[in-house]
Amino acid sequence: MSSTMVHNAYGKSRVRLTKIIRSADRHELKEVCINIQLEGEFDASYTRGDNSRVIATDSMKNTVYVLAASHPFPDIETFGCDLGRHFLKKYDQVRSARIELAEDLWWRIQQNGQQHPHAFVSAGNEKRVAAV
Repeated sequence: MSSTMVHNAYGKSRVRLTKIIRSADRHELKEVCINIQLEGEFDASYTRGDNSRVIATDSMKNTVYVLAASHPFPDIETFGCDLGRHFLKKYDQVRSARIELAEDLWWRIQQNGQQHPHAFVSAGNEKRVAAV
């Protein structure tokens, strides 16, 4: 009996990232949960037991952290696009990358009627979400 693989994707879910963007007078806080799904030429890992073209899920997670360290992070959409581009450029076996991001929001603490420059409180269950 022969079979044909019609869809081949895998990835890493729930990569937690907290990034503090520090300026001299003000900090910004980003807390994001990221899902990565890659599609491409990974058939050999299923059909021949050859994992040489598989990207380890820990490598996906660590890529998030390395890129985030130097990324200006203006918004989650920009970071998601840059993360997807990285996987597409670095690994020729990757044909598409889907990146889903969910950002937990934070409000600045009020102090004497002013927003504190680097102290935050959770905005509750509100989230900003994106898929690229």
